[in-house]
Amino acid sequence: MLPFLHGNFEPSPIRTIYIAPMSHLDIGFTAPPSQVAERTRHAIDQALAFADADPNFVWTVETFWQLERWLETNPPKAQRQRLLRMLRGGRFELGAAYANPHSSAMSALLLDWLFRLPRQWADEHQIPMTTAILNDVPGHPIDLPHFLARNGIRYLVIGANLRFSPPLPHQIANLPFWWEAPTGERVLTWISDRSYTEASHDLGIDPDSARLFNPQKFRDLDPMQVMERGIAETLRRYRERHYPYDAILVLHAFDNWDATAASKLPRFVRMWNEHHETPRLVLATPRVFFEHIEGRYGNQLPVYCGGFGGQWESFVRPAIPTAMRRARFAEQVAQTRQPIDLDLLRRLLVFYEHSFGMGLPWANLMSRKEAIQHNREQWQLLQSLPTPTDKSAPENWGVPELPPNLADGEFRSGALYRLPYHPMLLAPKESDLRPLRPPAWVGWRRTVLPDGRKRFCYWIDRRKLPADLICVVGLWELDEKLAKAKIRSRTATGWETLPDDRLAGYDWGGWFSPFGFRLDESEFIGDGIWAFRKVQLQGRWWLMGVCLTQQLRATFKGGAQGILTFDDAYPGEEAIVALWIDLRQ
Repeated sequence: MLPFLHGNFEPSPIRTIYIAPMSHLDIGFTAPPSQVAERTRHAIDQALAFADADPNFVWTVETFWQLERWLETNPPKAQRQRLLRMLRGGRFELGAAYANPHSSAMSALLLDWLFRLPRQWADEHQIPMTTAILNDVPGHPIDLPHFLARNGIRYLVIGANLRFSPPLPHQIANLPFWWEAPTGERVLTWISDRSYTEASHDLGIDPDSARLFNPQKFRDLDPMQVMERGIAETLRRYRERHYPYDAILVLHAFDNWDATAASKLPRFVRMWNEHHETPRLVLATPRVFFEHIEGRYGNQLPVYCGGFGGQWESFVRPAIPTAMRRARFAEQVAQTRQPIDLDLLRRLLVFYEHSFGMGLPWANLMSRKEAIQHNREQWQLLQSLPTPTDKSAPENWGVPELPPNLADGEFRSGALYRLPYHPMLLAPKESDLRPLRPPAWVGWRRTVLPDGRKRFCYWIDRRKLPADLICVVGLWELDEKLAKAKIRSRTATGWETLPDDRLAGYDWGGWFSPFGFRLDESEFIGDGIWAFRKVQLQGRWWLMGVCLTQQLRATFKGGAQGILTFDDAYPGEEAIVALWIDLRQ
Protein backbone atom coordinates (compact mmCIF):
# COMPACT_ATOMS: atom_id res chain seq x y z
CA MET A 1 0.00 0.00 0.00
CA LEU A 2 1.21 3.51 -0.76
CA PRO A 3 1.41 5.97 2.15
CA PHE A 4 -0.40 8.60 0.08
CA LEU A 5 -1.99 8.32 -3.33
CA HIS A 6 -1.81 11.99 -4.26
CA GLY A 7 1.26 13.31 -2.47
CA ASN A 8 4.28 12.73 -0.27
CA PHE A 9 4.03 11.47 3.27
CA GLU A 10 6.44 12.43 6.03
CA PRO A 11 7.01 10.02 8.94
CA SER A 12 5.01 10.64 12.09
CA PRO A 13 4.79 8.94 15.50
CA ILE A 14 1.01 8.97 15.11
CA ARG A 15 -0.06 5.49 14.07
CA THR A 16 -3.80 5.77 14.82
CA ILE A 17 -6.40 8.51 14.49
CA TYR A 18 -9.48 7.77 16.58
CA ILE A 19 -12.65 9.40 15.19
CA ALA A 20 -15.56 9.88 17.60
CA PRO A 21 -18.89 10.79 15.89
CA MET A 22 -21.66 12.51 17.85
CA SER A 23 -24.13 15.40 17.73
CA HIS A 24 -23.14 18.51 19.66
CA LEU A 25 -25.91 19.78 21.93
CA ASP A 26 -26.97 23.41 21.98
CA ILE A 27 -30.28 23.84 23.83
CA GLY A 28 -31.09 26.67 21.48
CA PHE A 29 -28.63 28.37 19.12
CA THR A 30 -29.82 26.66 15.93
CA ALA A 31 -33.51 26.48 16.91
CA PRO A 32 -35.80 26.94 19.93
CA PRO A 33 -35.25 24.33 22.68
CA SER A 34 -38.40 22.37 21.86
CA GLN A 35 -37.21 21.89 18.27
CA VAL A 36 -33.75 20.91 19.47
CA ALA A 37 -35.35 18.24 21.66
CA GLU A 38 -37.17 16.80 18.67
CA ARG A 39 -34.01 16.77 16.58
CA THR A 40 -32.02 14.95 19.23
CA ARG A 41 -34.71 12.26 19.49
CA HIS A 42 -34.49 11.80 15.73
CA ALA A 43 -30.68 11.58 15.87
CA ILE A 44 -30.74 8.70 18.37
CA ASP A 45 -33.37 6.82 16.34
CA GLN A 46 -31.20 7.32 13.27
CA ALA A 47 -28.06 6.14 15.06
CA LEU A 48 -29.80 2.91 16.10
CA ALA A 49 -30.98 2.29 12.54
CA PHE A 50 -27.51 2.93 11.10
CA ALA A 51 -25.97 0.63 13.71
CA ASP A 52 -28.35 -2.15 12.67
CA ALA A 53 -27.46 -1.64 9.01
CA ASP A 54 -23.68 -1.37 9.43
CA PRO A 55 -21.67 -3.28 12.08
CA ASN A 56 -18.90 -0.66 11.82
CA PHE A 57 -21.15 2.27 12.75
CA VAL A 58 -20.22 3.90 16.08
CA TRP A 59 -22.01 6.67 17.99
CA THR A 60 -21.57 8.73 21.14
CA VAL A 61 -24.49 10.42 22.88
CA GLU A 62 -22.70 13.58 23.94
CA THR A 63 -24.90 14.53 26.91
CA PHE A 64 -27.49 12.95 29.16
CA TRP A 65 -30.04 15.67 28.27
CA GLN A 66 -30.12 14.25 24.74
CA LEU A 67 -30.81 10.75 26.01
CA GLU A 68 -33.52 12.00 28.39
CA ARG A 69 -35.37 13.65 25.53
CA TRP A 70 -35.38 10.33 23.69
CA LEU A 71 -36.44 8.34 26.75
CA GLU A 72 -39.34 10.68 27.55
CA THR A 73 -41.00 9.67 24.25
CA ASN A 74 -41.43 6.21 25.81
CA PRO A 75 -39.79 4.34 22.89
CA PRO A 76 -40.87 0.73 22.28
CA LYS A 77 -39.28 -1.78 24.63
CA ALA A 78 -37.36 -3.45 21.80
CA GLN A 79 -35.88 -0.11 20.72
CA ARG A 80 -34.92 0.75 24.28
CA GLN A 81 -33.25 -2.63 24.74
CA ARG A 82 -31.29 -2.17 21.51
CA LEU A 83 -29.92 1.12 22.82
CA LEU A 84 -28.96 -0.44 26.15
CA ARG A 85 -27.17 -3.26 24.34
CA MET A 86 -25.23 -0.75 22.24
CA LEU A 87 -24.21 1.20 25.33
CA ARG A 88 -23.26 -1.90 27.29
CA GLY A 89 -21.36 -3.39 24.36
CA GLY A 90 -19.29 -0.30 23.64
CA ARG A 91 -20.44 0.61 20.12
CA PHE A 92 -22.31 3.51 21.69
CA GLU A 93 -21.07 5.62 24.59
CA LEU A 94 -23.05 7.95 26.86
CA GLY A 95 -21.26 11.12 27.93
CA ALA A 96 -21.20 11.69 31.67
CA ALA A 97 -22.30 15.35 31.66
CA TYR A 98 -25.95 16.40 31.75
CA ALA A 99 -25.30 19.25 29.29
CA ASN A 100 -22.53 21.62 28.13
CA PRO A 101 -22.77 24.35 30.77
CA HIS A 102 -21.23 27.67 31.75
CA SER A 103 -19.56 25.72 34.51
CA SER A 104 -17.61 28.63 36.03
CA ALA A 105 -20.93 30.23 37.01
CA MET A 106 -22.17 27.11 38.81
CA SER A 107 -22.23 26.29 42.51
CA ALA A 108 -20.80 23.11 44.05
CA LEU A 109 -24.32 21.68 44.24
CA LEU A 110 -24.90 21.95 40.50
CA LEU A 111 -21.38 20.96 39.47
CA ASP A 112 -21.88 17.75 41.42
CA TRP A 113 -25.31 17.01 39.93
CA LEU A 114 -24.03 17.83 36.43
CA PHE A 115 -22.37 14.41 36.59
CA ARG A 116 -24.35 12.66 39.32
CA LEU A 117 -27.62 12.58 37.38
CA PRO A 118 -26.12 10.72 34.39
CA ARG A 119 -24.07 8.52 36.73
CA GLN A 120 -27.15 7.39 38.65
CA TRP A 121 -28.98 6.42 35.46
CA ALA A 122 -25.93 4.59 34.10
CA ASP A 123 -25.46 2.61 37.31
CA GLU A 124 -29.16 1.73 37.43
CA HIS A 125 -28.96 0.29 33.88
CA GLN A 126 -25.51 -1.34 34.15
CA ILE A 127 -24.02 1.09 31.62
CA PRO A 128 -20.26 1.72 31.78
CA MET A 129 -19.65 5.45 32.24
CA THR A 130 -16.08 6.70 32.21
CA THR A 131 -16.00 9.77 29.97
CA ALA A 132 -17.45 13.27 30.20
CA ILE A 133 -17.73 15.36 27.05
CA LEU A 134 -17.89 19.13 27.45
CA ASN A 135 -17.93 20.68 24.00
CA ASP A 136 -17.99 24.26 22.76
CA VAL A 137 -17.43 26.17 26.03
CA PRO A 138 -13.74 27.16 25.95
CA GLY A 139 -12.97 26.86 29.65
CA HIS A 140 -13.94 25.34 32.99
CA PRO A 141 -13.17 26.02 36.66
CA ILE A 142 -10.23 24.80 38.70
CA ASP A 143 -12.36 22.44 40.80
CA LEU A 144 -14.07 20.64 37.88
CA PRO A 145 -11.85 17.51 38.16
CA HIS A 146 -13.00 17.13 41.77
CA PHE A 147 -16.64 16.76 40.74
CA LEU A 148 -15.79 14.44 37.87
CA ALA A 149 -13.70 12.13 40.04
CA ARG A 150 -16.16 12.02 42.93
CA ASN A 151 -18.75 10.69 40.46
CA GLY A 152 -16.41 8.03 39.11
CA ILE A 153 -15.57 9.79 35.83
CA ARG A 154 -12.00 9.07 34.77
CA TYR A 155 -11.78 10.78 31.37
CA LEU A 156 -12.68 14.22 30.01
CA VAL A 157 -12.74 15.46 26.42
CA ILE A 158 -13.29 19.14 25.61
CA GLY A 159 -13.93 20.30 22.06
CA ALA A 160 -13.06 23.92 22.81
CA ASN A 161 -14.51 26.66 20.62
CA LEU A 162 -11.72 29.26 20.60
CA ARG A 163 -13.29 31.58 18.06
CA PHE A 164 -13.31 34.45 20.56
CA SER A 165 -10.44 33.28 22.74
CA PRO A 166 -6.64 33.41 22.70
CA PRO A 167 -4.88 30.18 21.70
CA LEU A 168 -4.47 27.50 24.34
CA PRO A 169 -0.96 26.89 25.70
CA HIS A 170 0.86 24.14 23.79
CA GLN A 171 1.10 22.02 26.97
CA ILE A 172 -2.66 21.32 26.98
CA ALA A 173 -3.77 21.78 23.36
CA ASN A 174 -4.27 18.39 21.69
CA LEU A 175 -2.06 16.66 24.22
CA PRO A 176 -3.29 14.14 26.81
CA PHE A 177 -2.64 15.23 30.40
CA TRP A 178 -3.85 14.58 33.91
CA TRP A 179 -5.94 17.52 35.11
CA GLU A 180 -5.65 17.67 38.88
CA ALA A 181 -8.08 19.39 41.24
CA PRO A 182 -6.80 21.39 44.25
CA THR A 183 -8.15 18.51 46.35
CA GLY A 184 -5.88 16.05 44.53
CA GLU A 185 -8.26 14.12 42.25
CA ARG A 186 -7.22 13.67 38.62
CA VAL A 187 -8.96 13.07 35.30
CA LEU A 188 -7.23 12.17 32.04
CA THR A 189 -8.05 15.09 29.74
CA TRP A 190 -7.93 15.83 26.01
CA ILE A 191 -8.69 19.36 24.78
CA SER A 192 -9.16 19.80 21.05
CA ASP A 193 -8.24 23.38 20.17
CA ARG A 194 -9.94 22.93 16.78
CA SER A 195 -13.19 22.13 18.51
CA TYR A 196 -15.74 19.37 18.02
CA THR A 197 -15.92 19.91 14.23
CA GLU A 198 -12.26 18.97 13.75
CA ALA A 199 -12.72 15.64 11.94
CA SER A 200 -14.66 17.05 9.01
CA HIS A 201 -13.63 20.69 9.01
CA ASP A 202 -9.88 20.15 9.34
CA LEU A 203 -9.04 16.50 8.59
CA GLY A 204 -11.55 16.05 5.77
CA ILE A 205 -13.24 13.05 7.41
CA ASP A 206 -15.94 12.80 6.05
CA PRO A 207 -15.19 14.46 2.68
CA ASP A 208 -18.82 15.43 1.98
CA SER A 209 -19.10 17.48 5.19
CA ALA A 210 -15.58 18.80 4.72
CA ARG A 211 -16.37 20.33 1.32
CA LEU A 212 -19.54 21.85 2.77
CA PHE A 213 -17.97 23.34 5.90
CA ASN A 214 -14.55 24.23 4.52
CA PRO A 215 -14.89 24.79 0.76
CA GLN A 216 -11.85 27.06 0.58
CA LYS A 217 -9.62 24.18 1.65
CA PHE A 218 -11.35 21.20 0.05
CA ARG A 219 -13.25 22.50 -3.00
CA ASP A 220 -12.74 20.54 -6.26
CA LEU A 221 -10.94 17.63 -4.55
CA ASP A 222 -12.08 14.04 -4.80
CA PRO A 223 -12.84 12.22 -1.50
CA MET A 224 -9.40 10.68 -1.15
CA GLN A 225 -7.69 13.97 -1.92
CA VAL A 226 -9.84 15.69 0.70
CA MET A 227 -8.78 13.24 3.41
CA GLU A 228 -5.15 13.19 2.33
CA ARG A 229 -4.86 16.96 2.40
CA GLY A 230 -6.55 17.26 5.79
CA ILE A 231 -4.69 14.37 7.41
CA ALA A 232 -1.30 15.42 5.99
CA GLU A 233 -1.72 18.96 7.32
CA THR A 234 -2.83 17.61 10.69
CA LEU A 235 0.16 15.27 10.99
CA ARG A 236 2.44 18.17 10.07
CA ARG A 237 0.80 20.27 12.77
CA TYR A 238 1.45 17.59 15.40
CA ARG A 239 4.98 17.03 14.15
CA GLU A 240 5.77 20.73 14.56
CA ARG A 241 4.49 20.49 18.14
CA HIS A 242 6.75 17.46 18.74
CA TYR A 243 3.79 15.29 19.67
CA PRO A 244 5.28 12.15 21.30
CA TYR A 245 2.36 9.70 21.39
CA ASP A 246 1.11 7.19 18.84
CA ALA A 247 -2.57 8.19 18.70
CA ILE A 248 -4.80 11.25 18.59
CA LEU A 249 -8.53 11.86 19.02
CA VAL A 250 -10.69 13.92 16.65
CA LEU A 251 -14.37 14.68 17.17
CA HIS A 252 -16.87 14.44 14.32
CA ALA A 253 -19.80 16.63 15.35
CA PHE A 254 -21.81 19.71 14.57
CA ASP A 255 -24.51 21.74 16.30
CA ASN A 256 -27.70 19.70 16.81
CA TRP A 257 -27.13 17.66 13.66
CA ASP A 258 -28.41 14.16 13.10
CA ALA A 259 -26.49 10.94 12.43
CA THR A 260 -26.53 11.11 8.61
CA ALA A 261 -22.94 12.32 8.22
CA ALA A 262 -21.73 9.73 10.74
CA SER A 263 -23.35 6.97 8.70
CA LYS A 264 -20.88 7.71 5.88
CA LEU A 265 -17.80 7.35 8.07
CA PRO A 266 -17.41 3.54 7.89
CA ARG A 267 -17.16 3.71 4.11
CA PHE A 268 -14.60 6.53 4.10
CA VAL A 269 -12.55 4.96 6.89
CA ARG A 270 -12.47 1.69 5.01
CA MET A 271 -11.45 3.48 1.81
CA TRP A 272 -8.57 5.20 3.59
CA ASN A 273 -7.30 2.11 5.38
CA GLU A 274 -7.34 0.04 2.16
CA HIS A 275 -4.83 2.44 0.60
CA HIS A 276 -2.72 3.62 3.55
CA GLU A 277 -0.65 1.68 6.03
CA THR A 278 -0.35 4.61 8.42
CA PRO A 279 -1.98 6.35 10.09
CA ARG A 280 -4.88 3.97 10.58
CA LEU A 281 -8.32 5.52 10.98
CA VAL A 282 -10.43 3.95 13.72
CA LEU A 283 -14.08 4.75 14.40
CA ALA A 284 -14.46 4.63 18.15
CA THR A 285 -16.05 6.17 21.20
CA PRO A 286 -13.82 8.52 23.24
CA ARG A 287 -13.38 5.86 25.93
CA VAL A 288 -11.44 3.64 23.47
CA PHE A 289 -8.93 6.41 22.81
CA PHE A 290 -8.47 7.21 26.49
CA GLU A 291 -8.01 3.56 27.46
CA HIS A 292 -5.33 3.24 24.79
CA ILE A 293 -3.49 6.37 25.95
CA GLU A 294 -3.75 5.52 29.64
CA GLY A 295 -2.70 1.91 29.11
CA ARG A 296 0.36 2.85 27.08
CA TYR A 297 1.43 6.21 28.53
CA GLY A 298 -0.54 6.80 31.74
CA ASN A 299 2.47 7.09 34.07
CA GLN A 300 4.37 9.31 31.61
CA LEU A 301 1.69 11.94 31.08
CA PRO A 302 2.12 15.43 32.57
CA VAL A 303 -0.02 16.69 35.43
CA TYR A 304 -1.50 20.20 35.48
CA CYS A 305 -3.66 21.99 38.01
CA GLY A 306 -5.65 25.16 37.43
CA GLY A 307 -8.75 26.65 35.90
CA PHE A 308 -9.29 28.36 32.58
CA GLY A 309 -13.01 29.16 32.60
CA GLY A 310 -15.27 32.19 32.70
CA GLN A 311 -14.89 33.59 29.20
CA TRP A 312 -18.33 32.85 27.78
CA GLU A 313 -19.91 33.29 31.19
CA SER A 314 -18.68 36.90 31.14
CA PHE A 315 -20.47 37.48 27.81
CA VAL A 316 -23.82 35.78 28.40
CA ARG A 317 -24.67 35.91 32.10
CA PRO A 318 -24.50 39.74 32.51
CA ALA A 319 -27.36 39.99 29.98
CA ILE A 320 -29.79 38.21 32.33
CA PRO A 321 -29.25 39.50 35.90
CA THR A 322 -32.91 38.98 36.88
CA ALA A 323 -32.82 35.38 35.70
CA MET A 324 -29.52 34.79 37.50
CA ARG A 325 -30.99 36.00 40.80
CA ARG A 326 -33.95 33.72 40.36
CA ALA A 327 -31.70 30.75 39.61
CA ARG A 328 -29.49 31.49 42.63
CA PHE A 329 -32.57 31.55 44.86
CA ALA A 330 -33.78 28.28 43.34
CA GLU A 331 -30.41 26.71 44.16
CA GLN A 332 -30.86 27.69 47.81
CA VAL A 333 -34.29 26.07 47.76
CA ALA A 334 -32.90 22.92 46.12
CA GLN A 335 -30.31 22.57 48.89
CA THR A 336 -33.04 22.48 51.55
CA ARG A 337 -35.55 20.14 49.90
CA GLN A 338 -35.65 16.57 51.15
CA PRO A 339 -35.85 14.30 49.34
CA ILE A 340 -33.79 16.00 46.66
CA ASP A 341 -35.91 17.63 43.95
CA LEU A 342 -34.40 16.12 40.80
CA ASP A 343 -36.76 17.98 38.46
CA LEU A 344 -35.67 21.31 39.95
CA LEU A 345 -32.03 20.32 39.55
CA ARG A 346 -32.65 19.40 35.90
CA ARG A 347 -34.18 22.82 35.22
CA LEU A 348 -31.23 24.55 36.87
CA LEU A 349 -28.74 22.53 34.85
CA VAL A 350 -30.57 23.55 31.67
CA PHE A 351 -30.48 27.17 32.87
CA TYR A 352 -26.68 27.04 33.01
CA GLU A 353 -26.37 25.33 29.61
CA HIS A 354 -24.24 27.44 27.29
CA SER A 355 -27.03 28.30 24.83
CA PHE A 356 -29.23 29.70 27.59
CA GLY A 357 -29.24 33.44 28.00
CA MET A 358 -32.03 34.87 25.83
CA GLY A 359 -31.35 37.87 23.64
CA LEU A 360 -30.59 37.75 19.91
CA PRO A 361 -30.12 34.72 17.67
CA TRP A 362 -26.80 34.26 15.96
CA ALA A 363 -26.79 35.81 12.50
CA ASN A 364 -28.84 33.88 9.91
CA LEU A 365 -29.74 30.99 12.23
CA MET A 366 -33.30 31.79 13.30
CA SER A 367 -36.25 33.73 11.94
CA ARG A 368 -37.73 36.51 14.04
CA LYS A 369 -40.55 34.17 15.07
CA GLU A 370 -38.12 31.42 16.10
CA ALA A 371 -35.94 33.86 18.03
CA ILE A 372 -38.93 35.11 20.03
CA GLN A 373 -40.10 31.54 20.61
CA HIS A 374 -36.60 30.58 21.79
CA ASN A 375 -36.56 33.38 24.38
CA ARG A 376 -40.07 32.65 25.57
CA GLU A 377 -39.33 28.95 26.06
CA GLN A 378 -36.35 29.89 28.18
CA TRP A 379 -38.52 32.26 30.20
CA GLN A 380 -41.06 29.47 30.69
CA LEU A 381 -38.32 27.40 32.30
CA LEU A 382 -37.47 30.30 34.62
CA GLN A 383 -41.11 30.75 35.57
CA SER A 384 -41.10 27.16 36.82
CA LEU A 385 -38.39 27.99 39.36
CA PRO A 386 -39.19 29.12 42.91
CA THR A 387 -39.75 32.88 43.07
CA PRO A 388 -37.65 35.02 45.41
CA THR A 389 -39.98 36.76 47.83
CA ASP A 390 -37.78 39.87 48.06
CA LYS A 391 -36.36 39.80 44.50
CA SER A 392 -33.00 39.00 46.13
CA ALA A 393 -32.57 42.70 46.90
CA PRO A 394 -31.09 43.84 50.24
CA GLU A 395 -33.17 45.99 52.55
CA ASN A 396 -32.64 49.68 53.15
CA TRP A 397 -31.17 50.59 49.81
CA GLY A 398 -32.42 54.13 50.10
CA VAL A 399 -33.51 56.49 47.33
CA PRO A 400 -31.31 56.57 44.20
CA GLU A 401 -29.23 59.68 43.72
CA LEU A 402 -28.84 61.33 40.34
CA PRO A 403 -25.88 60.01 38.33
CA PRO A 404 -22.82 62.27 38.09
CA ASN A 405 -22.62 64.56 35.10
CA LEU A 406 -19.40 63.28 33.54
CA ALA A 407 -17.65 64.70 30.50
CA ASP A 408 -16.20 62.42 27.84
CA GLY A 409 -12.74 61.34 28.94
CA GLU A 410 -13.50 61.91 32.62
CA PHE A 411 -13.06 58.79 34.75
CA ARG A 412 -14.48 58.64 38.25
CA SER A 413 -14.42 55.77 40.72
CA GLY A 414 -17.81 54.11 41.03
CA ALA A 415 -19.21 55.56 37.80
CA LEU A 416 -20.73 53.64 34.86
CA TYR A 417 -19.53 53.71 31.26
CA ARG A 418 -20.58 52.13 27.99
CA LEU A 419 -18.51 50.27 25.44
CA PRO A 420 -19.42 49.10 21.91
CA TYR A 421 -17.66 45.76 22.50
CA HIS A 422 -16.98 43.38 25.34
CA PRO A 423 -13.92 44.30 27.45
CA MET A 424 -13.06 40.64 28.03
CA LEU A 425 -12.57 40.22 24.27
CA LEU A 426 -10.59 43.40 23.70
CA ALA A 427 -8.66 45.55 26.14
CA PRO A 428 -10.77 48.72 26.21
CA LYS A 429 -9.42 51.93 24.74
CA GLU A 430 -9.90 55.17 26.63
CA SER A 431 -11.49 56.75 23.55
CA ASP A 432 -14.16 54.01 23.40
CA LEU A 433 -15.34 54.47 27.00
CA ARG A 434 -18.25 56.90 27.21
CA PRO A 435 -20.07 57.84 30.41
CA LEU A 436 -23.48 56.22 30.76
CA ARG A 437 -25.98 59.02 31.14
CA PRO A 438 -29.69 59.44 31.93
CA PRO A 439 -32.22 58.26 31.01
CA ALA A 440 -30.41 54.88 30.67
CA TRP A 441 -28.58 55.41 33.97
CA VAL A 442 -31.49 56.04 36.30
CA GLY A 443 -29.55 56.57 39.50
CA TRP A 444 -27.00 55.27 41.97
CA ARG A 445 -26.29 55.17 45.66
CA ARG A 446 -23.12 54.68 47.69
CA THR A 447 -23.90 53.20 51.09
CA VAL A 448 -21.91 51.99 54.08
CA LEU A 449 -23.56 48.86 55.49
CA PRO A 450 -23.69 48.11 59.24
CA ASP A 451 -20.83 45.60 58.91
CA GLY A 452 -18.61 48.25 57.33
CA ARG A 453 -18.93 47.17 53.70
CA LYS A 454 -19.19 49.85 51.05
CA ARG A 455 -22.03 49.15 48.64
CA PHE A 456 -22.25 50.72 45.19
CA CYS A 457 -25.84 50.40 43.91
CA TYR A 458 -26.87 51.14 40.33
CA TRP A 459 -30.26 51.40 38.62
CA ILE A 460 -30.27 51.08 34.82
CA ASP A 461 -33.24 51.39 32.45
CA ARG A 462 -32.60 48.70 29.86
CA ARG A 463 -35.28 50.04 27.50
CA LYS A 464 -33.29 53.25 27.15
CA LEU A 465 -30.10 51.54 26.01
CA PRO A 466 -29.27 51.60 22.26
CA ALA A 467 -30.27 48.71 20.01
CA ASP A 468 -26.69 47.95 18.96
CA LEU A 469 -24.34 45.94 21.11
CA ILE A 470 -23.56 47.71 24.34
CA CYS A 471 -21.57 46.69 27.36
CA VAL A 472 -22.10 48.70 30.54
CA VAL A 473 -19.09 48.66 32.85
CA GLY A 474 -18.26 50.13 36.22
CA LEU A 475 -14.88 51.57 37.22
CA TRP A 476 -13.35 51.55 40.68
CA GLU A 477 -9.94 53.15 41.14
CA LEU A 478 -7.17 50.99 42.59
CA ASP A 479 -4.28 52.28 44.64
CA GLU A 480 -0.78 51.08 43.85
CA LYS A 481 -0.97 48.18 46.30
CA LEU A 482 -4.26 46.83 44.91
CA ALA A 483 -3.15 47.37 41.32
CA LYS A 484 -0.19 45.04 41.91
CA ALA A 485 -2.06 42.51 44.06
CA LYS A 486 -2.87 39.07 42.74
CA ILE A 487 -6.52 38.07 42.53
CA ARG A 488 -7.82 35.59 45.09
CA SER A 489 -11.06 34.38 43.54
CA ARG A 490 -13.55 32.24 45.45
CA THR A 491 -14.51 29.08 43.58
CA ALA A 492 -17.23 26.50 44.12
CA THR A 493 -15.04 24.63 46.61
CA GLY A 494 -12.33 27.05 47.76
CA TRP A 495 -10.04 29.76 46.43
CA GLU A 496 -7.72 30.22 43.48
CA THR A 497 -4.92 32.72 43.04
CA LEU A 498 -4.74 34.42 39.66
CA PRO A 499 -2.78 34.33 37.46
CA ASP A 500 -0.84 31.60 39.33
CA ASP A 501 -3.68 29.08 39.20
CA ARG A 502 -4.40 29.34 35.49
CA LEU A 503 -4.23 25.97 33.74
CA ALA A 504 -0.78 25.79 32.08
CA GLY A 505 -0.61 29.58 32.42
CA TYR A 506 -3.64 30.23 30.19
CA ASP A 507 -4.76 33.83 30.81
CA TRP A 508 -7.54 35.33 28.69
CA GLY A 509 -7.29 38.80 30.20
CA GLY A 510 -9.98 38.87 32.86
CA TRP A 511 -11.72 36.75 35.45
CA PHE A 512 -15.24 35.66 36.30
CA SER A 513 -16.07 35.68 40.03
CA PRO A 514 -19.70 34.84 40.82
CA PHE A 515 -18.77 34.15 44.46
CA GLY A 516 -16.49 37.15 45.05
CA PHE A 517 -12.75 37.82 45.03
CA ARG A 518 -10.03 39.61 46.96
CA LEU A 519 -7.30 42.04 46.06
CA ASP A 520 -4.87 42.02 48.96
CA GLU A 521 -7.14 42.58 52.01
CA SER A 522 -10.01 44.11 50.01
CA GLU A 523 -12.90 41.83 49.09
CA PHE A 524 -15.36 42.46 46.24
CA ILE A 525 -18.70 40.67 45.95
CA GLY A 526 -21.05 41.56 43.10
CA ASP A 527 -24.71 40.94 42.41
CA GLY A 528 -25.12 41.04 38.66
CA ILE A 529 -21.48 42.15 38.38
CA TRP A 530 -19.21 39.11 38.07
CA ALA A 531 -16.72 39.67 35.22
CA PHE A 532 -13.67 41.85 35.83
CA ARG A 533 -10.31 42.94 34.55
CA LYS A 534 -7.70 45.49 35.55
CA VAL A 535 -7.24 48.40 33.14
CA GLN A 536 -4.96 51.41 32.99
CA LEU A 537 -6.60 54.72 32.07
CA GLN A 538 -4.84 58.08 32.03
CA GLY A 539 -1.91 56.61 33.92
CA ARG A 540 -4.04 55.21 36.76
CA TRP A 541 -5.16 51.64 37.49
CA TRP A 542 -8.83 50.72 37.70
CA LEU A 543 -10.92 47.68 38.39
CA MET A 544 -13.42 47.31 35.53
CA GLY A 545 -16.55 45.25 36.14
CA VAL A 546 -19.08 44.21 33.53
CA CYS A 547 -22.51 45.31 34.78
CA LEU A 548 -24.70 44.57 31.77
CA THR A 549 -24.55 43.37 28.18
CA GLN A 550 -27.39 43.92 25.73
CA GLN A 551 -28.14 43.93 22.01
CA LEU A 552 -31.48 44.24 20.17
CA ARG A 553 -30.44 44.63 16.52
CA ALA A 554 -30.43 41.24 14.82
CA THR A 555 -29.74 39.49 11.52
CA PHE A 556 -32.43 36.86 11.11
CA LYS A 557 -32.50 33.76 8.92
CA GLY A 558 -32.09 34.69 5.28
CA GLY A 559 -30.21 37.89 6.11
CA ALA A 560 -33.23 39.96 7.15
CA GLN A 561 -32.28 42.83 9.46
CA GLY A 562 -34.48 43.82 12.36
CA ILE A 563 -34.75 44.96 15.95
CA LEU A 564 -36.35 42.95 18.73
CA THR A 565 -38.19 44.75 21.48
CA PHE A 566 -36.64 44.47 24.92
CA ASP A 567 -39.50 42.24 26.07
CA ASP A 568 -39.11 39.91 23.08
CA ALA A 569 -35.34 39.68 23.53
CA TYR A 570 -35.26 39.40 27.33
CA PRO A 571 -38.66 38.23 28.58
CA GLY A 572 -38.94 38.29 32.34
CA GLU A 573 -35.95 40.57 32.81
CA GLU A 574 -36.58 43.71 34.84
CA ALA A 575 -36.66 46.74 32.56
CA ILE A 576 -35.20 48.90 35.33
CA VAL A 577 -32.64 46.58 36.84
CA ALA A 578 -30.74 47.11 40.06
CA LEU A 579 -27.14 45.92 40.34
CA TRP A 580 -24.63 46.31 43.11
CA ILE A 581 -21.12 45.50 44.22
CA ASP A 582 -19.84 45.37 47.80
CA LEU A 583 -16.33 46.32 48.88
CA ARG A 584 -14.98 45.15 52.22
CA GLN A 585 -11.62 46.63 53.27
